Parts: sequence; C-alpha cells; structure tokens
Amino acid sequence: MNCQARVLDEAHTIPNTKLIYHTTSECGGEISKKLSIDSGDAYMNICSCCFRRYITKKTWYGWFDGSYPPEAKVVGSKWYHEAMSLSRLPEVEEDIDIPIQNLRISEAEAEPKLEPKPQEDKKQVLKARIKELQLAAKPGKMSAKEIQAAFKEITNLKTQIHML
Repeated sequence: MNCQARVLDEAHTIPNTKLIYHTTSECGGEISKKLSIDSGDAYMNICSCCFRRYITKKTWYGWFDGSYPPEAKVVGSKWYHEAMSLSRLPEVEEDIDIPIQNLRISEAEAEPKLEPKPQEDKKQVLKARIKELQLAAKPGKMSAKEIQAAFKEITNLKTQIHML
C-alpha cells in the first residue's frame, strides 16, 4: 500500500483574477504509519513526510478520498467555489469617468434623483454603481451571501441599462 494523503499537483489561475489554486493527487509515497480515523472505524496509510504535515495541519489537504478543508486553495474546496463564482462577475465598460466614492447612494434615493436627468447620465450612474460593486465583491471584503447579493444587484443594474 502507498500513502493515501492528498498533495498538491498542478497550479492554475482562476479566470479574471490573480488567485492561484491547485489540483490534487494521492501522495503514493512509501508508508511509514497507519492512522486511525473516523473514531477507529477506518485506517489510512501515510508516509513520514505527509505525517509531519498531518501533525502540524499547516499544509494538510486531507485524505485523497475524503473531503477538502474549506479554506484550502484547491479544486473542490469551499474557497475554490467562492472564488470561481467571483470570476463570473460581469465586466463593465472601462470608459466611466465618475469617481466611485461620490456614488454612495441608497436604492431609495437613486430612483427620484435619476428620473429628471437625461438617459446618458442615468447610464453612467448605473455603470459606476456596477463598477463599485465589482470592486467591493471580493472574498476577503464580503461574505458569500453579500457577494451573491452584489451579483444580483449587478444583474439588475445591467437590465436597467439595457431598458434605457
């Protein structure tokens, strides 16, 4: 039998970001220990190198046929799925010259102020709000639910732009 620990394989970049993730594979090294898991219901083979990683938990990615640690930057982890959902964020045109910090308005305030303005001004304000949401919707800045809400708002804003 060989070591059954999960190790990093190939590095990849998430599209539209600079985030790096890895694929994983089974270590396959020569076993030096057999560890009891699942309260003694099962045993896994492990090599001495992976055993050191297992003890420190710093770079431990689990057993090859088990679940992924949620924060691991590997295919299939919770972190990976959140990062991939961010990479699908719709792009906005880059020709907007409105400072983002001046556009902090609530949805209740936005409608009455937008009505009297010409259509092009409305489009610019909506595009600027989209850009603001895109910049804020990052895993470290927002929770997953907040990011999903931001995506929904971006979709609604794009619909409003197309209807003008």
